[in-house]
Amino acid sequence: MSSDKLNVSDELTKVTKLLESACKELASRKAPESPDDKYTVFTALNSERDEDMTHTAFLYGLLNGNHDLKDSFLSKFFEKVLGEDEQIRSKVYKQYYIPKIKGNYGIMDLYIESKEACYPIEVKIFAKDQDRQIERYYRFAKNQKKTKFKVFYLTLNGRSPSDMSRGKLEPDNESIKCISFADNIYDWLIECAKIAEEKKSFGIKNAINQYKTLIEKLTGAEQEDESMDAIRKLIASSKDNYLSAVKIAQSMNKVRIKKLQQLLNDLQKHIEDTWPLKGYMDEQSVFENYYTRDKKSWRENGPGVSFILKKLEKEKLTVYFRFEVDGDLEYGVQFLGSSQEWCPKKYKKLRDAFPSEQWQKIIDNHEDKDNCWLWWNDLSGILDADFIDCCNDGYVQLFDPEMYEEKLEKIKKVIDGNIQNIIKNGVPNEEPHHLM
Repeated sequence: MSSDKLNVSDELTKVTKLLESACKELASRKAPESPDDKYTVFTALNSERDEDMTHTAFLYGLLNGNHDLKDSFLSKFFEKVLGEDEQIRSKVYKQYYIPKIKGNYGIMDLYIESKEACYPIEVKIFAKDQDRQIERYYRFAKNQKKTKFKVFYLTLNGRSPSDMSRGKLEPDNESIKCISFADNIYDWLIECAKIAEEKKSFGIKNAINQYKTLIEKLTGAEQEDESMDAIRKLIASSKDNYLSAVKIAQSMNKVRIKKLQQLLNDLQKHIEDTWPLKGYMDEQSVFENYYTRDKKSWRENGPGVSFILKKLEKEKLTVYFRFEVDGDLEYGVQFLGSSQEWCPKKYKKLRDAFPSEQWQKIIDNHEDKDNCWLWWNDLSGILDADFIDCCNDGYVQLFDPEMYEEKLEKIKKVIDGNIQNIIKNGVPNEEPHHLM
């Protein structure tokens, strides 16, 4: 055997030993987890990803003080989440309406206001950004003439708003702050649960713990424990362990890319084998950019696979059915120019592309004039996979062959139930989840 092969074999043995030791460490310190451990009332109500009725509503319920613990949660929110000095006699609003004046409009998910300060908070779980959304909220807050203002962008992992949402604002604008459920909200919930226990408000404590479990499920966040400290010590205990850990870390993005490509390839093959469509996978660089970017940056388009539905030669436009990863996996219909260019202003030329009344209604009511997506549906109810942080339960299950096949078959069933109408009329059988 050559020396190169011996070196590779030796390195693989060291990496394997480190992984085995880390797994043993985790297993020895963590109690066995059943599927019911992450089952909450939100699971039962099928509302785990509902931004308005679940996440915004729950946060508002804790912050508004309409409970026995009054403003104690709001005080901790200023400290743990906003990182701002607490404002005396602050009011908290949910779904705060901004009238359409001088181009500023919208409905802010949460809005905290005092005599001296105001803080709009935009909650994003998996919904797409809206045109100039953060810029509009920024202009509104600035126009309130308060001593202090800041716009907070709350997502699962703390990513930045897209260029489309930021509008004319610079990326490093200090009045825009990104916060996350995985860190800021999770740590705040821990403190809130402690306060509730100290005050013997056990009903509130139980509700907080249910919601905290939901955040763990969506983000993969877990309270820092002894096992993670032990793993860090294991890595630092020797040169070989450290180098093995580095090699593992360097391999993770390639592992994630291969898993995503496997999923999209399997879906492409199924559609090509079953329906009269030809798929076109995005270039390798699109996948690599998705996983090598700064964690807090955000691409307008994630990697995916597209299928031509219709070419409009005269209009020089092509309509595509597409799977795309944008946090979770979604599917829908978008259009591009004849050279694959983004040309959102030409959407009106698509009105007669399909004969259905629903298609024509979608074109007539298309609001996002800077987006080439016309409609999209998410598959979060099947996958529950966060392809950005890659550590929540739904994502990890993709590495279990049986669970992967189970999820894949469910996706195929959803697509097969809609694709015939999409090919014929450009729309799914039922109203799309999201219209642009």
